[in-house]
Amino acid sequence: MELSKQIQKYRKEQNLSQEDLAEKIHVTRHTISNWERNKNIPDLNSLILLSQIFNTSLDHLVKGDIKTMEHQLSNKHFNNWTFVMGISSIWFCCKVKKYS
Repeated sequence: MELSKQIQKYRKEQNLSQEDLAEKIHVTRHTISNWERNKNIPDLNSLILLSQIFNTSLDHLVKGDIKTMEHQLSNKHFNNWTFVMGISSIWFCCKVKKYS
């Protein structure tokens, strides 16, 4: 899951408004909005504060849900394999047709 979605998810789980969260980490509400819309990303100090407020590890906050990431990687590998097999099949058909 993207960092922007993680921030929004954790903020809502804690029943915090963007304004509430902004006050806790000493930024503006607009900054929180930009993070959640993936317009920019928090600096390291803000990430550390976010992980403390959300009671989660910095690693989990930044990387997201491990199962989601594994699923995305699995899909990516499958899509790559499908693409390679498709290109190979087209190439093979062209070669067979050329020599027929």
